[in-house]
Amino acid sequence: MKQFNLAEWALKHKSIIYYFMFRASSQAG
Repeated sequence: MKQFNLAEWALKHKSIIYYFMFRASSQAG
C-alpha cells in the first residue's frame, strides 16, 4: 500500500482527519 494513494483516497472521501490520524500513528509506531 502506497502512502500517496492513501492521501488521495482520503481526499476523495473527504477523510482528511483519518489521513492525519493514520500518519500520526505511523510516525508514533
